[in-house]
Amino acid sequence: MADFCRAASAAIRPVQILTALLRERGIALSGIEVALVLPTNETVRAAVEAGAGVTLISRMAVASALAAGRLVAIDRPLPKRRFLMLRHKERYVTAAEREFVGLVTGTEAPPQTRQ
Repeated sequence: MADFCRAASAAIRPVQILTALLRERGIALSGIEVALVLPTNETVRAAVEAGAGVTLISRMAVASALAAGRLVAIDRPLPKRRFLMLRHKERYVTAAEREFVGLVTGTEAPPQTRQ
């Protein structure tokens, strides 16, 4: 089985996705050798570019390598990621924050609340 590289800081999500993909095919995660556990997405990208194996990684983390043709995406649908938009509950809502929230969600940021 091909070696798998992952970033230590992002260990849980890729392993969950990999486990689900393997389970679909009747393969146990114990049959996969995790060849490298690296500290950042950048080092994982560099390792895969050097031929160290395959990985599950954010498209944004490898956009330049994909565009340059140094890496290729494996055409396999993966589960969508869910993100939260967070803010400090007691900080003032800035105009920039309102604009950002509006851009991302199509709505306006909630008004400032004080407790």
